[in-house]
Amino acid sequence: GAWHVLLNGQPSRPQHNAELWRAAVASCAESLCKCTAITGALSPADQAHLAETLIEVCLHCWDDRSAFAQGLARFMSLEPGAGVLKKLVTCVRQACMGLEQPSDDCPPPHPVVLLCDKALQCLPWESMACMQEQTISRMPSLSLLLTHLSYRKKPALPVDRFLSDGINADHAFYVLNPEKNLPETQEMFEGWFGEHERWQGVVGCAPSADQFSQGLCEKELFIYCGHGTGSMFLGRRKVEKLQCKAVTLLMGCSSGKLWVDGDMDEQGTVLSYLLAGCPAIVAM
Repeated sequence: GAWHVLLNGQPSRPQHNAELWRAAVASCAESLCKCTAITGALSPADQAHLAETLIEVCLHCWDDRSAFAQGLARFMSLEPGAGVLKKLVTCVRQACMGLEQPSDDCPPPHPVVLLCDKALQCLPWESMACMQEQTISRMPSLSLLLTHLSYRKKPALPVDRFLSDGINADHAFYVLNPEKNLPETQEMFEGWFGEHERWQGVVGCAPSADQFSQGLCEKELFIYCGHGTGSMFLGRRKVEKLQCKAVTLLMGCSSGKLWVDGDMDEQGTVLSYLLAGCPAIVAM
């Protein structure tokens, strides 16, 4: 439905087109404030800011005029055929006439980061049809997201280089079939892991806690292929005390699952890795 526009990443626009975009948003937002009352509880400045936010969100689907009108109608509690809505759509059409339309070779939209509460985190948002062409990730809270972004201002921290330059995949550690009960998984990956001469790891045996923690703190890529999250080898409380350097792949069943205990916020091993400074984690 129309609400999918909330999940769209901000379009990547040419630098010379950015000012035209901002001018179009401001013009449409001004018309929105004149046509309908957003909320009387806000100051004029806040109303203008909210109007610009609503218009910008809806403009992400401007190529689909029907979706744009539906989205704006839902946000503003307007009837689909309302005269005010028609005026707004006309205003947006005029404001967007000078904008370059996205082409096939234009950069992909900016990534989306989901901040889901305990009631929404269990839903597979990434599997929605409207998200298939979108780069998407999750963070447990805005504060933790801002903390990770602030690392870019601290070159001494390893996560800064990951965010700007990526990782050196030659510096990897893996744990494959540590409980010796996944023979097919071992058969599938052992040869491929072995082809990477500089990779280190353990196959068919349990890693020590020191091996596990060193893989997280001294390497740039950590791969776990076993049951669950590997917490039987290094508990989540011990993980939280580390300064993780490695981008982590936890390829165990339900390794990314979060659980809710009563009225408390959700918990899970992936959160422990993020709290330990892990630059990024992929889990199932």
